[in-house]
Order: sequence, then structure tokens, then C-alpha cells
Amino acid sequence: MLKLGLIGKSLKHSYSPNYFQQKFRELNLTDVEYNLYELDKISRLQNLLEQDQEIGGFSVTVPYKSAILPYLTITDCEAQTIGAVNTVKVVRHGSRITLKGYNTDTYGFEQTLKNHDISAPSALIFGNGGAAQAVKYVLDNRQIPYQIVSRRSNSLNYNTLTQKIIRTAPLLINTTPVGMYPYIEDALSIPLDGITAHHTLIDLIYNPDKTTFLQMGDAVGAKTINGLEMLHAQADKSLAIFLQL
Repeated sequence: MLKLGLIGKSLKHSYSPNYFQQKFRELNLTDVEYNLYELDKISRLQNLLEQDQEIGGFSVTVPYKSAILPYLTITDCEAQTIGAVNTVKVVRHGSRITLKGYNTDTYGFEQTLKNHDISAPSALIFGNGGAAQAVKYVLDNRQIPYQIVSRRSNSLNYNTLTQKIIRTAPLLINTTPVGMYPYIEDALSIPLDGITAHHTLIDLIYNPDKTTFLQMGDAVGAKTINGLEMLHAQADKSLAIFLQL
């Protein structure tokens, strides 16, 4: 039995098991399963892999996409550049474990932009964690200038963000977990009046379908996209890595 899975701190929101199990059925893979592995600390990863010898790969979600880097044996060049990993292939040589890290979030986000024919003169990215690094990488490749809005930023943070700044950036991207299940009432602390029908709002969250952030855009006629397409695209690419397809 080959075991794949998802590691993160809180995984109750995840649709990944259902999606991967559907893919296993489509590919007639009867000896593969997908599990959720909640880790309160990334340092517990080694124990997990030693205790379950059938784990052959796993996806990585918040808050460990960057924190996992020191635990990897090999990191793909693109993932090194990004500074975040969301896919890890486990290779076992007896008792020795090799961990190979990749980033398929870039592929997932790029596919989302392509599917919706999205281009913009500028963007605002909310959050600066592991998921944001993949978004920045894709926007850099597309030569779309952006600003980061972060609680820890000394330049542009939620206190200094203004209606005018939002109006001048037609592409708004939420990479934070704010509004994710079960905290669906939570919302980004941004000037709502800055959002117009000319904006495109992308939220990497897919559960719920419409976060409060996306509902803000719907209310004024903006284009809104959740993270489900990105989830599926990056998962397909991750599965190809796990199975060496």
C-alpha cells in the first residue's frame, strides 16, 4: 500500500482527500490511499515518517510551506527560488529517508489565471506566507507589478492600506487563511469602498466557496474566483510527481 497525504496544523477544511480518492478511482489505483496528517509542530514530521513506512509522498499546507524547507534533502530549483514547498516525495533506502521538495502551487495559480484570461496592470497580494510566494513568482513571470499587504510589513499593512491604493490595483489576491472554514465570518480588514466592478478578486481559499472577501466583490459586480481550480491543478501535478507519471 502506498500512502499519500496532506500535512498541516489544522486540516478540517481540506477537500484534498475526496479529490485524490476520485483520481485514484479514475486511474484504477487500488493500492493507494490519501490521508490527513495534522502536525502541531513541523518537527514531528520525522517521527510520522519513521512510524509509517508506507508514506511515499505528501502535500504541505499552512503554516508549513516554508517551515518544511530545512527538513528536505533535495529542493527543486523553482521551489528554492520561491522559498516554499507544497509537495514532497518520500524516497526510502532501507532506514534512510530522502525528502524531495517541489512547488506545484505555481502551476495551479498559473492555470487559474489562464483559465480566466486574467491580466492586470498591478495587483495587491494579501498575506506573505508560503502560498504568497508562489503567487509572487507567477506574477513576476507575467510581469505584473504587485504590492504585499501584511500585518508585519513596515510599508504597506492593513492600517496603512487606503481606498485609493485598492482602486489603483485591479487584481486583488487573498493568500491568507482569513475566512476559511470554520471561521467563515472572518474578513480581511480592508477599505471595502475601494473595491469596484472593475476589480478581479482571487481567494486561494476554497472552503467555503465564497469567503467574505469574495462576497465583497460580488456585492459590487467584481469578478470573483475561489481557490478550487488552483487546488485541482496543483493536486494533479503533485500526483504526477508522487507516481512519477
